[in-house]
Amino acid sequence: MEKSTICGLAHIGIMTADIQKSIDFYVKHLNFELFNRQILGTTELAFLRVGDCVLELIAPADKAALGGLKPGQVDHVALKVSDLDAEVVRLERAGISFFAPAKQIDLFAGGSRCIFFAGPSGERIELFQIL
Repeated sequence: MEKSTICGLAHIGIMTADIQKSIDFYVKHLNFELFNRQILGTTELAFLRVGDCVLELIAPADKAALGGLKPGQVDHVALKVSDLDAEVVRLERAGISFFAPAKQIDLFAGGSRCIFFAGPSGERIELFQIL
């Protein structure tokens, strides 16, 4: 069996109905710090951190893009990897299919790469590599 490059939890993505209200809640009541906020396509994202826990708040402009999820539900769990390409090859060899090809995104200063697939119960899992 090939060795995995998964090295931890990158973040947990949560759908939100009101991103500012959610940011205020996590900062005021749960000691999170907002460290990144941006628009990606038509979706607003906010990343908050407390200790080694990172939340990604997701607010699509088109609420139909929630894909059946309700605000407050977990959209995905992102696992940090050191080599996204190696993980894709390893998992494809194990019979796992991905939703789309890996994409490069400018979420952080050096950029990042990610890809999504489904777990055995349909849960969305993201592999996330910071470049």
